[in-house]
Amino acid sequence: MPTSRNGFNSSHFIRNIKETIARFAMFRPGDRVLVALSGGADSMAMLHSLQQLSSELSFQLGLAHLNHQLRETASEQDAAFAAETAQRLSLPFYSHAEDVRAYQGAHNLSPEEAARERRYEFLTQTAQAHGYGRIAVGHTFDDNAELVLMHVFRGSGPKGLSGIPPVRGSIVRPLIRTRRSDILKFLTAENIPWVEDLSNRDERLLRNRIRHRVIPFLKETVHPAVPNSLNRIADILRDENTWLESLVEPMFEDCLLDRHSDGVALDVGRLGAIHPGAQRRVVRKAMAAMTGQLRKLTYLHVEAVLKLLREGPPEGHVDLPDGLRVDRCYGEIFFSVTASPGRSRAKPRAFGYHLQKPGSLEIPEIGMILNLSMLDRTALPEFHLAGQGVAFFDMERVRFPITVRNARPGDRFQPLGMRGTQKLSDYFINHKIPHRDRHRCPVVLSGDTIIWVAGHRIAETVKIGPSTRTILRGELLLA
Repeated sequence: MPTSRNGFNSSHFIRNIKETIARFAMFRPGDRVLVALSGGADSMAMLHSLQQLSSELSFQLGLAHLNHQLRETASEQDAAFAAETAQRLSLPFYSHAEDVRAYQGAHNLSPEEAARERRYEFLTQTAQAHGYGRIAVGHTFDDNAELVLMHVFRGSGPKGLSGIPPVRGSIVRPLIRTRRSDILKFLTAENIPWVEDLSNRDERLLRNRIRHRVIPFLKETVHPAVPNSLNRIADILRDENTWLESLVEPMFEDCLLDRHSDGVALDVGRLGAIHPGAQRRVVRKAMAAMTGQLRKLTYLHVEAVLKLLREGPPEGHVDLPDGLRVDRCYGEIFFSVTASPGRSRAKPRAFGYHLQKPGSLEIPEIGMILNLSMLDRTALPEFHLAGQGVAFFDMERVRFPITVRNARPGDRFQPLGMRGTQKLSDYFINHKIPHRDRHRCPVVLSGDTIIWVAGHRIAETVKIGPSTRTILRGELLLA
């Protein structure tokens, strides 16, 4: 591949990309690679570079284009250009048109955030549907420097300052070590056409102001190699962040009380005992476990949770972006996602039923059946043979009608073996009953007194004694 008249050597350009692919183990022989083709300079340079390397490295290419419909006629022209490119190169092509503005409005996002979410969703679904194990996107050395600087201005931590990862799951970035100036030289030298996205010059967007004003100013007044320094910072912090995460993982597991689809519960005492730097990371891991990502969750949001931990009342909560809610209830911090577009929280409706006499009661809200039956004292089985969902009461100490309902704020009862009463919420915490199970737990009352937290503990006041003659047997079953 000869050197062009402007002194640019295309073979050096291709070699740099090949070395990047090898350094980060982006492809394996036989891989099928879906190229995200916008039609812009970066994606066209990536496509033609990968096409030249595909035989040598033994991978196959396909092209995918998402029409965001954000720029009217220009968006249609970009889609047509991408399709023509695929046809000219005889490569498989997958395209889709998406009303990103409607998605933006429905999910309260910026146009850039909405476009990004829909683009990655489209690429992931297309790759899965057509058997592509890798998705190549065109982020560059300069994109990474700009993002790191954006995160500096936002006060981000090590993860934000780590920049754009060369590999994230199935996503790979072959141009992440390639400068934008070299991309333009390569396209010119190889006579490769591309389309210009005029929105990249819209300086109302922070990234564009950094690209067209801040970086050039820093290169002129501080040092010409500012992008190199920013990329070096990202490399260092990416490695250190991975190392720190490996140290924090056992701390997170130690603080963890419960984790399931409805929420993550952390122990207040254990979380409060670790270093503040580790506290932030543990909190972020709990947040990410519920939201799937941390793009909208900032330092201030993490600090709000830590304030709830350090200074908050025994019971309180904070509401955060992405429908995230964090509750403190004495010794537990609970992270959950409230109802929001595309999400629902699996919490049963409130219920309340009455039984006028022993019998069977179905509780459809939780998919359970409560059976109450009478036994003679002589028919009492060994207690240890009864399951967790079975309880026995002194019938003479129970008054009908009996009420069966959800737990409510302020509920108190006297657990078997205790002299005084205890808040039901404290009982749940002390016995590490998962937060998701508390609203599903039937509470059985005789009059206004709780006599059974069904499936857990009866009250001291209704226990069987030496004088007990008739026994009430309670059993909680799946419907």
